[in-house]
Amino acid sequence: MGDLINYLYHDVIIIDTDNNEWHGHVALFDPSEDNDNGEDSIAIRTPQKKGVLIEFSESEIKSIKKD
Repeated sequence: MGDLINYLYHDVIIIDTDNNEWHGHVALFDPSEDNDNGEDSIAIRTPQKKGVLIEFSESEIKSIKKD
């Protein structure tokens, strides 16, 4: 994928590798060098889980698009 930073501060729809669909706002981007698994990641705020950031590593995202 390699372009997760382009979604920072945007509303997105993510399909994860378990085929769950997530709608939310990308509030955080962590580059690969800051993660133990060596992958870029993003964290989103969702209406499903108010007040909680849900983090997705690059390998956990099947698809992502701006909403």
